[in-house]
Amino acid sequence: MSTRTITGNPAVNLEQRQRAVAVELAEVARTLAHSTRKVPVPSESYSMLGELTATLADLEQVCRQLAAWHERVIDGAHSANGVVRWFDCASSAAK
Repeated sequence: MSTRTITGNPAVNLEQRQRAVAVELAEVARTLAHSTRKVPVPSESYSMLGELTATLADLEQVCRQLAAWHERVIDGAHSANGVVRWFDCASSAAK
């Protein structure tokens, strides 16, 4: 099994870059979607399917964790590190 990486770095906690990592993932997924219309090395398709299966499991975990976080949020505050206020920049600017 290979060490899974994003942008060349071993899988580590990128808590301060979550949105940027999600954007990178979306871009890479789009690139892969466009590039797999043909598979020049058919034997690589098996390892690609294995990596994609593992990636789907990771994405399922991300979705569960985000859903759990949203369930804990009450009136714009959550208790991850005490009471923390979070605001949507777009809606705050509109007020």
